[in-house]
Amino acid sequence: MPNVGCNLAVMNRRTMVFPNGTMYDEDFVPECYVRLLPEINNEQTGAYGPGVLPPFEDGTPRTCADVPGADGEPLEELGPHGIYDPAQRAPRTLCEAFTYKSAAETKEVPIEAVGLPANLYPGGGFVRDIINPINCEPEEGIEPEGMCKRGEQVREDLLLAIEQLKSNRWVDANTRAVIIKVAFYNGNTKSFVTAVFILEFTLGGVIVPSAIFGSVKTDVYTFSDETMLATVSEFIVYFFMLYNTLRQVRTFYLTYRKEGRLLVYFTDIWNVVELVVLTILYLSISIRMAMIGTFYPSAAIFLPTFTDYSNLARQYPQAG
Repeated sequence: MPNVGCNLAVMNRRTMVFPNGTMYDEDFVPECYVRLLPEINNEQTGAYGPGVLPPFEDGTPRTCADVPGADGEPLEELGPHGIYDPAQRAPRTLCEAFTYKSAAETKEVPIEAVGLPANLYPGGGFVRDIINPINCEPEEGIEPEGMCKRGEQVREDLLLAIEQLKSNRWVDANTRAVIIKVAFYNGNTKSFVTAVFILEFTLGGVIVPSAIFGSVKTDVYTFSDETMLATVSEFIVYFFMLYNTLRQVRTFYLTYRKEGRLLVYFTDIWNVVELVVLTILYLSISIRMAMIGTFYPSAAIFLPTFTDYSNLARQYPQAG
């Protein structure tokens, strides 16, 4: 938001005279901006541009769901998956791109910029999702039967999005960052590759680009021929880790029983080393268990809407 967390300089103001002789003050630069700071709550959440919709005649607020298609009629689904033709859906997607969505609606997490580490961008914002419809219905003569395919609609909607955002000045003086998120799925390895591109706009007008890449494998524990050795080896590590933990508990108990003091156990440097190693291992396992608990269902790859895997991709290496 403008004029939040900053003050216009005194030298920015000059005195002007109306034709009738009265004087008034005028600013060379009417608005000042600072970077996005959660502590001063200067994030703009109001709709702007074409997204500002007038209320109904009775005063009821109008939402993007009330925007009809290009022909003025309500949107009609083109298939069993709730897919709309991009051209027909253009007025509604235009409204949605200029209407704020919270982090709960986008289901995305904050992003710490790589170019400017001091900036932390929230999960909410003004979002333009690209539809990527999938058709899993069987077609005669197509093998294997029921193979899922994606058509040209994703390309059409991507070109439409670029044109909509460019023509309607989606990026303006209030914009601090444009974030582009993409997720690719590899069915052979059952893994996702995520790419997050960040374009930051500094106060001086310089654009600082950065990118974050990551991967996440959804099948953490599998017993197929290719992954059997890795899975079994990991469970062997867990067994020895538990065994070593029980040994340390026994050593701690015997030391306390003999000496009557807790600190005696920590005077042996190897006991301290064992505790540090075990703590790191347990932390790694905890992160992995938490990550597994947040995996999206396999059916998510068949949805036409975007699923953000970037947070899981950042968590995945820490669970190794």
